[in-house]
Amino acid sequence: MRRKETLQEAHERNQQAFLRLRKKLAETHPGQWVVLVGGQVVALAPALEELRERLDQMGPCLRYRTVFEVGEPHPLSKAKLPIYSGVRLCA
Repeated sequence: MRRKETLQEAHERNQQAFLRLRKKLAETHPGQWVVLVGGQVVALAPALEELRERLDQMGPCLRYRTVFEVGEPHPLSKAKLPIYSGVRLCA
């Protein structure tokens, strides 16, 4: 039986995916909003509100995710950091 991934492990997997994918996404999807789950891109949208609507339609209800806008690095950091990382809860 496969062990369930902890929140810390899920966070680290998404952070590694973010670092691995950010350059390619900057070339292919500049300015888009991205959601990572399990180290994979699961949604893209041109606007944050549209991305929220897509997330509302996705399951399962409880998954760790990272959300960020594709773009140029912040002048004070080496990478534009994700704006949100957390668990999606059912209503």
